[in-house]
Amino acid sequence: MVKHQNVRIAFLLLFIATAIADFWYPIPIANYFLIPIFFLALTLISSYFIQWNYFFNSINHGDRSSNKIAITFDDAPLEPYTNQVLDLLKQHNIKALFFIIGKQIKGNEAIVQRIVNEGHIIGNHSFSHANSFPIFSINKMIADTQQCNDEIERVTGKKVRLFRPPFGVTNPRIAATVQHLQYISIGWSLRSYDTTINNPTKLMQRCLVSLRGGDIVLFHDWGKHTLDILPEWIEEVKKRGLEIVRADELLRIEAYR
Repeated sequence: MVKHQNVRIAFLLLFIATAIADFWYPIPIANYFLIPIFFLALTLISSYFIQWNYFFNSINHGDRSSNKIAITFDDAPLEPYTNQVLDLLKQHNIKALFFIIGKQIKGNEAIVQRIVNEGHIIGNHSFSHANSFPIFSINKMIADTQQCNDEIERVTGKKVRLFRPPFGVTNPRIAATVQHLQYISIGWSLRSYDTTINNPTKLMQRCLVSLRGGDIVLFHDWGKHTLDILPEWIEEVKKRGLEIVRADELLRIEAYR
């Protein structure tokens, strides 16, 4: 994949080449503004596509030749949604990966402990999950995610390794945080959009149309129609010969330190 650092160097060289060429062939002044504008536009667009691995590497899917997939749930713990999802998963004997928001742990410790006790795994989804998280200073971002780690360890005794940036946004500051805290960043290959799709039929279609082996599927335990479609979706997954396994098994990684 194209990397931010390489693109930055390429644009800098292009700017220098343009300036040198201007000595022999006059170039409109507007062209000097177009180069940084294109660079900034590419940087902004890339920040919203975690699968591009533009700023840092995320694991976005498993072995494509496998018949296994993994499901993940963002934004736990939330009452009553997380418990309802856990009830359903227990009924179908399925294990999942829950990305935890640290500020929601207090008062919901029993839910977090239940996730672990029932054989699911936990990842860090930041403490605040603030809309402004992507523009936090590096020090503030590190402190925020470390606070989530501390809360998870306080309740479960687990030291998490897996991280999913809030909103799936990536940028150089998040890259620095991932590197500093030695996270394994987990993206996804199939996004359900279960918080925005209001029609269960359309949500089901969205979650099945491109489903294939190795997928990491992104759900939210509070998704508007997640619970409505999950039982039928699970049955359809089985009919297609796919097996839902825990993300650490799919990706052959360790979830905890």
